[in-house]
Amino acid sequence: MTSAPPGTQAAQLDIKAAYRCIPTLFTHQPHLVVSLTCDDGDVDIFIDRCHPFGLRSSGGNLGLALDATLDFMSASLNISFWAKWVDDIVAIRHRGPEGTSDVQLSDIVSRFEYLGWPLSMDKVFDFNTIVTYLGFLWDFDQKTVALPEAKRAKYSNRIEQWLVNARNSSSGVTREETECLLGTLVHVAFIHPAGRSFTPSTQHFVASFSKQPLFGLSERKHRFVRRFPAHNAISDISVWRELLSIPHASRTLEPRPIVDPGVWVDASSEWGLAIVVSDQWRAWKLVSGWKKDRRDIGWAESVALELAIRHLIATGHTKVTITVRSDNQGAIGQYNKGRGGNVPTNECIRRSVAIMMDASIDIAPEYVRSEDNRADGPSRGRDLNNDWRLPHVFGIPEALKSFIADV
Repeated sequence: MTSAPPGTQAAQLDIKAAYRCIPTLFTHQPHLVVSLTCDDGDVDIFIDRCHPFGLRSSGGNLGLALDATLDFMSASLNISFWAKWVDDIVAIRHRGPEGTSDVQLSDIVSRFEYLGWPLSMDKVFDFNTIVTYLGFLWDFDQKTVALPEAKRAKYSNRIEQWLVNARNSSSGVTREETECLLGTLVHVAFIHPAGRSFTPSTQHFVASFSKQPLFGLSERKHRFVRRFPAHNAISDISVWRELLSIPHASRTLEPRPIVDPGVWVDASSEWGLAIVVSDQWRAWKLVSGWKKDRRDIGWAESVALELAIRHLIATGHTKVTITVRSDNQGAIGQYNKGRGGNVPTNECIRRSVAIMMDASIDIAPEYVRSEDNRADGPSRGRDLNNDWRLPHVFGIPEALKSFIADV
């Protein structure tokens, strides 16, 4: 989408009862027999000759058939690109020099019908610069993706109901309700990436259900047992409520230019942490007693990344993606996911994401071996030549003042 030329348009199609369009191999039909007891007591046997919803192989077999169909379409129509998720299909066309295209929606519909694919015509929409796909609005002209207002209202109500039940001493919430809510938040985080760091506490709450004894209940019934989430889970969901109160929220898909000012970060549990920019360094000593309340070397590595981000913003970087090198794959993975494995690390990532959004920058963490990391020495108190010290363009964040000190 980001590379689509001006005038690009997309049409939306939907296969009606898609799985039912896939016949079942005759020798497999005995495995899809259903016994039905009638009101008069007689038993009827129903043989399902088509793929049912929920059959593990249904998705793959449907995908094979649709892939072949779209290959045929591409060979006979001037379609630039197809996007497909199960039964939702988007056809993308590029406009010619005169602003016209020889591909019309009727051409596509007629070919689907000829090949035996029934379409849900109430879900078929003609070519436009804005298309709905995967529950989002994709705008080719503006290069943005947005959450439809109807979806926003639906998800906001889901959050509100969960919070009401979570705070009600006579109610509580079920695992089923919480999993549904969590799935919603993970989906919407594509529009609100800052919200990713506000999901781990809810994930931990979901996991806590399986850690409790069943007391004779079946696994299915256990999913509907009501429990009360911890305060941090309620607090995080409240943040999501605020995010989803923003109308017409969208996210730009325009790629930012990648710059590499030569940034290296590292942390050492026995000494401290450091950043190196080009050939200059800045280091911080870890304060005695820092390693408690789940703060560990992973947290320290994440703090080093946060301090590098603060330096880059303070020195004027904006509207770019910046390469930052680290030798800790865990810290890199957590930054890429937008959430940490424990509360202190997650809070660190949360602060970093907030200031990066304000400055309109991203980082592209890149893994390097420890022996190749230029920040390795300074993080251990070595190679600290005052002539190569970075200027102090930012102060230690208030949340970190009890754990690190300037060198």
